[in-house]
Amino acid sequence: MWHLAVLWGAQTQGGTVTEHQNPSPVPESESTDPADFRIAYVSGVSLGKWGTAWTERNPRIRTSFTMGERDVQRRVLTDHTADVSFVRLPFDRGDDLHLIKLYEETPMVVLPKGHELLEADEIALADLAGLHLIQDPRDVPGWSEIGTEMIEGTRPDLPAPDRVVDAIELVAAGIGFVIVPQSLARLHDRKDVKHRRVTGVEPTEIGIAWRIDEDDAVRAERVEDFIGIVRGRTANSSRGRAEAEPEAPAKKKGPAQQPSKKPAPFRPRQPRKPASKKRGRR
Repeated sequence: MWHLAVLWGAQTQGGTVTEHQNPSPVPESESTDPADFRIAYVSGVSLGKWGTAWTERNPRIRTSFTMGERDVQRRVLTDHTADVSFVRLPFDRGDDLHLIKLYEETPMVVLPKGHELLEADEIALADLAGLHLIQDPRDVPGWSEIGTEMIEGTRPDLPAPDRVVDAIELVAAGIGFVIVPQSLARLHDRKDVKHRRVTGVEPTEIGIAWRIDEDDAVRAERVEDFIGIVRGRTANSSRGRAEAEPEAPAKKKGPAQQPSKKPAPFRPRQPRKPASKKRGRR
């Protein structure tokens, strides 16, 4: 299930995008008017820096931010509900989607408040062996070899909750535990549950996906610009900007030449007058 929250370019607070962790569906009049650029993201992903950079650089482009669950993160692209989607791996990109990996998420175990295992700062997966894993065991590689309920065949034949919020509700009721990325543990934090880092579980990854073939040239250009922001391109950088032609190298100046002096006009020496002889007294 996906919840839609439309943010207009001018509706940012203090120059930053307002984060919608539990957005409510927008009124029908707004949801039927498609946005100029549509960003989808799986729950737990923080869009702060990327969403803010996009809206600051494109204040006149009406942009929508759609949060949803993992099971439909591919569909929003294939049915053209979104232009780009932040997804949680593993993700089937097929042959029609681009995908780049962005960062890893730390796995956390969520237990009911007051559980004895919460006294430690970290909990090993093996320490949870005697408890019931609420989510699908396939989501936690290695649980089938560690969990007592899997080894002895005593796991209750119950469907796993479709939503993380429902799984956390069962944890609060003391039914068992769940292992989720740190972002989801914080997103669904409540007074009657606590989370700790769990070891022995591989971290999950977040990536961004978009369509390989985009029929709308304008949307394709906006997708390219947004992917550039995600990759760290600044507002002043542009792959299409022509480089200035290099200036011709300045000619090297030789040593400064002294201006030639005009020869002094020839002046012949005047002959000396013979000294007059003084007559002595007779």
